[in-house]
Amino acid sequence: MQMRWQRFMVAGLAVAVVAVGGCGGGAKSDTGGEQKGTGTQTASGPKSGGTLKVGISRDPLAFDGHIAYGITNSSVLGNIYDGLVEYDMPGDGKIVGALAESWTMPDDKSYVFKIRQGVTFHNGDPFDAHVAEWNLKRIMDPQTAATRRGELTAMIDKIDVPDDYTLKVTLKQPSPIFLNVLAAREVYMMDQKWVAAGNDPKKSAMGTGPFKLKSYEPQRNVILVKNENYWKKGLPYLDQLDMEVLQDDAARVNAFKGNEVNFIEYVPWQEFQGFEADKSLKLTKGFDSFNVVRLNPNRAPFDNPKVRQAINYVVDREEIINLAWGGQGLPITGGMLQQSSPYYNADLQGVWKKDWDKARALLKEAGINNPADVKLTLETSTLSVHKDTAQVVLQELQQFGFKVEYKTFEFQTTVDKRSSGDYQMLVDGLGMSWPDPDFYFQYFHSTGSGHAKGVKMKVDALDKLIEQGRTTVDPAMRKPIYHDLEKGIVDNAPWIFLLWRPQAEVTHDFVMGYKPLPGGIAGYSIGYLEYVWLNK
Repeated sequence: MQMRWQRFMVAGLAVAVVAVGGCGGGAKSDTGGEQKGTGTQTASGPKSGGTLKVGISRDPLAFDGHIAYGITNSSVLGNIYDGLVEYDMPGDGKIVGALAESWTMPDDKSYVFKIRQGVTFHNGDPFDAHVAEWNLKRIMDPQTAATRRGELTAMIDKIDVPDDYTLKVTLKQPSPIFLNVLAAREVYMMDQKWVAAGNDPKKSAMGTGPFKLKSYEPQRNVILVKNENYWKKGLPYLDQLDMEVLQDDAARVNAFKGNEVNFIEYVPWQEFQGFEADKSLKLTKGFDSFNVVRLNPNRAPFDNPKVRQAINYVVDREEIINLAWGGQGLPITGGMLQQSSPYYNADLQGVWKKDWDKARALLKEAGINNPADVKLTLETSTLSVHKDTAQVVLQELQQFGFKVEYKTFEFQTTVDKRSSGDYQMLVDGLGMSWPDPDFYFQYFHSTGSGHAKGVKMKVDALDKLIEQGRTTVDPAMRKPIYHDLEKGIVDNAPWIFLLWRPQAEVTHDFVMGYKPLPGGIAGYSIGYLEYVWLNK
């Protein structure tokens, strides 16, 4: 498998200042992104011009191209920035050259990238190999707190710039996923000169991408305008993207139905049937993201793995899918890799299920005879994709006998808690960083920024297996490593594993050229709107 306020001025454009601040990311799963509704087709080919109005599910929070703030954030940043390599949107989603137009491998630990010439940032600053080197080193700098620091520092031995348009990266050992890391939505290339001049990349953006940041009003909208000097000749087709922040599901759907926006993300499942039946619309859906309850192993009672295992037997995944998702979802009953993965472990499926007798037995082994003696705190953001799941989990925990305090807050607090580990139980929605089992590194390696680092989780056996998997190139040899890893994760039970949830976008019939990326990378798709055009 192969798995993107007050006002000030930037490059002559009015831009708004934001308070710094991921709804879970994810992967269009087994369906490969099922599309329903035919929409209007045209034989005349793409047309240039026009404004696409997009309803996004929340505020993007910040603009730093090296820090993850969730899928909606990357839907914005992917249209402003480029990476050295990227997933092929018009094609089959394989990794292709972007700002690095090609690469060679003199040996199994060296990559020599040919940097694309003539590329400039939106303000006219040139992009070259020296800027690429600066970006990689900025990500690896602990002061940046970059999302992919752990991966790159574990992989890269040294970086050389033989000339202005050649970048050589030498790895510490062969890696099957190095290019996936470079294609990640937190390894965008930013303008070194612009940052050095004192501009804050959290508050604004300077990229080489298809669209330029014109303005941003917090909790309201992001306006992007066409980059006339984009290196992909003839693109983007659109003149402008108006990305309207519509966090409330009903408001987002009503804006779409009322033609105030022409494209919305995070379509509520309650709308699927109606949108699918309307042949003038195009609904794209798949099981992109997964919902879990994060457990803090440094806060009692979850400092005991038996308690973490027990609570996985308390919840009823099918009930959660039925009540919170209208019966649409895939339960996570063992490993997290889906059946489409060549690393899928069928032996683990069915381990996690509702079994209160087993839960009580495990609690007794942990010294807890009565669940009522345990006080739990369950926290969630107010995003419906989190809160709806949380409310069913809350009910089930209470029915089992636990005393549960329930807290809700804005999504920014979830982002903060992810990195600080300041929670006992946190409902969250997440995804695969790339469609490869190495995505486990982000969450369960002791240096992984996605979970373990925040809660100071360190399990030597898991670290060792994750490191073996990411340094083993032969898929046949990797498979047993990841089977052992998933078994170890099930035994450790760092989360309550719940479900892969349905994720969908819908467009009006005149919006052409949008399709989800396949093979576990559909969470990147809205970051490729340079290929979208309007048939009107």
